[in-house]
Amino acid sequence: MYTHASLHDLEINPQTMMFFWHSFVDWITPLLVWYLRPLIKWFLRKSTKLCELQRICYGDKQGADRTLNVEASLRQSRRPEIKALVEMLNKVKNIVSHLDYAEYDKIVCFAILSSF
Repeated sequence: MYTHASLHDLEINPQTMMFFWHSFVDWITPLLVWYLRPLIKWFLRKSTKLCELQRICYGDKQGADRTLNVEASLRQSRRPEIKALVEMLNKVKNIVSHLDYAEYDKIVCFAILSSF
């Protein structure tokens, strides 16, 4: 005769539970970031009167950390103009990667100005 097993009768391995928990967190985190990031940005914009790039530039020390945060902000942007600009700059970087910094800066500035 078949009897239904209750939840209390099931033995759940802690490792299995952790796997499912991490899988759930890995699944839900991008959704939360995608939907909550604009709300958080709006709130910070209204409360600080600064845009995201101003908050990054004023809040981080000059150097690699600031640059990486600005790059991350631009990559996460949903605006088509900014996405196109980032894509264009990545193409320019790949084309002129062999040039020295002065030549590279001139080309990048020209590319940015010509995109407007």
